[in-house]
Amino acid sequence: NLPPECTISIYTIDGDLVRRIDHTASPADPNASYDEWDLITRNTQMVAAGLYYFTVEAAGRETQVGKIAIIM
Repeated sequence: NLPPECTISIYTIDGDLVRRIDHTASPADPNASYDEWDLITRNTQMVAAGLYYFTVEAAGRETQVGKIAIIM
């Protein structure tokens, strides 16, 4: 349920930024409401299993916050 244009930020439990994804899609695109993450950090390393927080920020909307569990 992503808006057509937003920024997704993924953080560790300690609050360190893991990855930032700029989501831009045409509203007419049937895949516009989701995005994928290759589980690679911004430092080009594979993430570790564990719990992560994410935020979704879009202009004119409330920032959404959630959790992601990665199990390997």
